Amino acid sequence: MIRLSPYQRTFYVEWKLNPERYDYNIVIDQEMEGTIDAHHLNLSISRFIQDHVLFNSHVIEKNDVLYWTKNSQLFPLDHFANSLSNQELLNYVQNAFDIESGPLYRFGLIKEGSNKFRFIMVLHHLLVDGLSLDTVYETLANYYNNLDYTHSITNDEQIKLISQLSEKHNTEIIKLKTYYQNFWHSKLFEIDRLDLGFLKLSIGNITFNQINDGNIQDLNPIGEIKFRFDSNVFSKVSQLKRKYVITPYLYSQSIYALLLYRYTTQAKFGISYPIAIKEGIDLIYGAHINVNIMPFDFSSITRFEELINQVKSFMKGIKLGEINYGYCPIEQIVTASNTNGLKLSFVVGNLKENKLKFNGCNITRLPHELNIDQVEDLSILFAIKDGELCFSAKYKKQVINSVLLEQFITTYKRLYLLILDKLLDENCDPQELAIKSIQLLDEIQYKKIVYDWNQTEKNYPRNKTIQQLFEEQVARTPNNIALVYEDIKLTYKELNQRANQLAHYLLECCCEKTKLSKQSHNHKKIATPLSSCYDLSDELIALCLDRSEYMLIAILATLKAGAAYVPMDPSYPDERISYILDDTKAKVILTNVIYQAKIQEIMNKNHLHVTHTFVAESTITPKVAVVPLEAGIPAAKIIAIESKELEARLAKQTNPKTQTTSTNLAYVIYTSGTTGKPKGVMIEHTGIVNRITWMNNTYPLNPDDKILQKTPWDCCNLNSAHKFV
Repeated sequence: MIRLSPYQRTFYVEWKLNPERYDYNIVIDQEMEGTIDAHHLNLSISRFIQDHVLFNSHVIEKNDVLYWTKNSQLFPLDHFANSLSNQELLNYVQNAFDIESGPLYRFGLIKEGSNKFRFIMVLHHLLVDGLSLDTVYETLANYYNNLDYTHSITNDEQIKLISQLSEKHNTEIIKLKTYYQNFWHSKLFEIDRLDLGFLKLSIGNITFNQINDGNIQDLNPIGEIKFRFDSNVFSKVSQLKRKYVITPYLYSQSIYALLLYRYTTQAKFGISYPIAIKEGIDLIYGAHINVNIMPFDFSSITRFEELINQVKSFMKGIKLGEINYGYCPIEQIVTASNTNGLKLSFVVGNLKENKLKFNGCNITRLPHELNIDQVEDLSILFAIKDGELCFSAKYKKQVINSVLLEQFITTYKRLYLLILDKLLDENCDPQELAIKSIQLLDEIQYKKIVYDWNQTEKNYPRNKTIQQLFEEQVARTPNNIALVYEDIKLTYKELNQRANQLAHYLLECCCEKTKLSKQSHNHKKIATPLSSCYDLSDELIALCLDRSEYMLIAILATLKAGAAYVPMDPSYPDERISYILDDTKAKVILTNVIYQAKIQEIMNKNHLHVTHTFVAESTITPKVAVVPLEAGIPAAKIIAIESKELEARLAKQTNPKTQTTSTNLAYVIYTSGTTGKPKGVMIEHTGIVNRITWMNNTYPLNPDDKILQKTPWDCCNLNSAHKFV
């Protein structure tokens, strides 16, 4: 048995947490044309497995120590005589490996036509990493093309070398644990968890990406977007390297960090990146890769040059003397921080198109649609290839929205070139490299977002009030049913008449109080005929009503009287009702008979003033006395809307004439007050008319349609408009 290295242990721990995970399955996919001998290929694979100790092993745990141990058998090539569907292909590569029983490999040969094949290798990341994977192509081809080929290092020698390296790393990590912890804690203890919400567009658990139409790219849960900069840009980045002593990779990563900061406004965060454990890069050692986290702190810098220095300083300090802090296993690094840096990474790698060179076959295509080895939510791979700067952004579709990511990449490319040119410009104004002043949008994007997307101007009856629109509807369909409550049905004409009757009465009540208030304010009596006082604009009338036909009658009556209504649910706590009444100084309170005494008691308790109320034939006897008016101070009038006495006073059925305009208040609605005292939100007629017009245009109604009023009528939202549609 061979002890696992501390870097291989990380794979095991993560697998143990989720044995069904397949994001560490590395896929090699090649389409071939020519002659291939399946039996010979199977023997070649078996020889390859036998000659590589770790390929022929699985992991066991013994006394809390993890070991490699030999598999009980060799697992043959999977040979498929016919093509597989896209879903079958994806299932094949997504099948999770059992690290504790093996094997950790899977080889499949699919016959897709006459002399056409698809060869798929699936290897668990424990066996290979980005550097050793290149060796697999060449080595496997050697075994296929040469029956006498064997590995130059025997199994016994491999066991010895692997054991020595594992022992070395396990010993060093124990020895340097305190140094590692102190270093990484000092770098990461203030790092915040980066919020990637700007790349998500979702409702509940549904993330909006491209519709799945059955092709392999849509079925794969991993998406990929590739982009590049040409040789001219690479030449400029090379100049930058000489001027600022920064590698193309670190410059590219710095732009990425800057953009994340500008999108999220989070000043301190981390980005992960893999590093190779150089002593274990040979294929015989299996995966020897670690993950580090690059910390970024934008709270202490103002210019991009300072960001470059910050990055360079970190990279310089990660290896101090004989201690390489980058060799601290990632699980210990994460323990020393509060970061979710592992959710996104910026990786330096290669984008080589490796081919299996089997005698008698030519590679016709190198598919990438089955690549599923994606642990992070978002990773960007950077490579220099053929004199160009190449990038590949891989992301989890259930987390990252592809459209938003493409927009992010577009901005990244723009900033990359913009800052590059400014850094190389000797005459550049330093202020142009100030981090907070760097423009994320070009002129075209700015115009599109600020102007084109905000062309929301629409024609609507902006000079009309809600009651005017209602009265027009009454004229069009007077005999249509307007309201249904239990067994009660009112036509538009009937509803309008009842609202008019109450409106005229409200005008009489409020005009008396308005006259009294004005006389008190001016310290003189004004003889004003009652019939001429028809201006209640922006006056407030409180409604404390159960859901019934009276609720809509009261709302329409208030508006027709020219006033604005203030909804209060009867179930509100007394303190909230009292606060609203005191804050609004409502002249009239319309309520149900059963709540009349409650309102009186609340007002008396809080020294609010109340005058006479209408009671339904002594069905309720007020428990408290009416508080007399103080000189010169008008009282609120409580009106029981279903009372016989009120009904006897209602007469005029014509539409009232008021001076109310569309810019006057329609209603005032109060917030919950969870963050302090409730706040009254004042809504004008024009806002509701705008909303009603949009709703009717977007969701047209016909005379046969019905609307269920299900939302609370006092909600502080746009549901209030639904009552008027």
